[in-house]
Amino acid sequence: MKLNLITLVILLIVADLTLLFLPQSLLLPWQVALVIELALIFLFIFLRRNFFVFLAFFVVSLGYTHHSAFSLLQQAQSVTAKKQVVTFEIQEILHQQDYQTLIATATLADNLREQRIFLNWKAKEVPQLSEIWQAEISLRPLSARLNFGGFDRQQWYFSKEITAVGTVKSAVKIADVSSFRAEKLQQVKKQTEGLSLQGLLLALAFGERAWLDKATWSIYQQTNTAHLIAISGLHIGLAMGIGFYLARVVQVFFPTRFIHPYFPFVFGVLFALIYAYLAGFSVPTFRAISALVFVFFVQIMRRHYSPLQLFILVVGFLLLCDPLMPLSVSFWLSFGAVGCLIVWYRYVPFSLFQWKNRPFSPKVRWILSLFHLQFGLLLFSTPLQLFLFNGLSLSGFL
Repeated sequence: MKLNLITLVILLIVADLTLLFLPQSLLLPWQVALVIELALIFLFIFLRRNFFVFLAFFVVSLGYTHHSAFSLLQQAQSVTAKKQVVTFEIQEILHQQDYQTLIATATLADNLREQRIFLNWKAKEVPQLSEIWQAEISLRPLSARLNFGGFDRQQWYFSKEITAVGTVKSAVKIADVSSFRAEKLQQVKKQTEGLSLQGLLLALAFGERAWLDKATWSIYQQTNTAHLIAISGLHIGLAMGIGFYLARVVQVFFPTRFIHPYFPFVFGVLFALIYAYLAGFSVPTFRAISALVFVFFVQIMRRHYSPLQLFILVVGFLLLCDPLMPLSVSFWLSFGAVGCLIVWYRYVPFSLFQWKNRPFSPKVRWILSLFHLQFGLLLFSTPLQLFLFNGLSLSGFL
């Protein structure tokens, strides 16, 4: 094997994916990884074999990715069932209608780092994003049911970097809303108060689904369009496109010497970044904007990669930013769909299909290409959906 960037990134991806099946006892501490790394470097110096370089990089990748898991596990294992007075800041509101659940950050002990806590809010007060509260929380360690085929809540906790669960029955607010995003969210909530689709507007604008009523959400689930509400690649791509074409329009009024081909791209990325900030940089949003920024810099540096190579580089970059990302189901759905399309268009391009040895007319080609795209997704993503959800919805094709 040649020593190149793509090969090293593949080793990083493989090392990260070991988190999905290795038990805690087999995770590699970074101290052990460092010792093995030094030994492999000495072997390479004396034997001059690239094999030791590959192995050394793989061990470094294991140490890096496993360290993230170790840190989270240590925080989770330090939590015991007890009542404790905690000062916390609200980071995410998950539900705020007939019941309230949210995610907050707090320091539970002086010798521990800041942790993310899942809170069942039973207090009369209505919390808002970025507010700071103090309350006596009934803390308990993470747990989940082991029913086969059921929802793995413990994995969901870890994918959100949550290390404890708590219940709040009464709380005192210490500080009000302190972020620009939270202020805008409250402003829009007041402006849309009374609208039947307020929850949908807030979900699309800010990525907040806490105010989405069950009837609206069930419609999207039954029509297989629930992914349209999660702010991810589709929405970030649209924001990038809006910013790009706005910049192109503005360039019409520029003197010729000030027109630069990169200006629309820069403006589009900035527009997408602003939208990602308003959406709270949730896991799908962070994944989409990180991939966009990475591809943007690849274009700026004038590097050429095939679609598959670029796909591998983007996945490696995202796993480098967040090694725990594969714990999220949305990660597999997003990259599974992109990977399926790359394989489908590589081996079964639409250009293979003709009518009487002639290409289709432009209008017919446009319509049939949509069916070609969706059929490829259905064919290749079916095993992934069966594995993740134990089922498949054929109406999703339409």
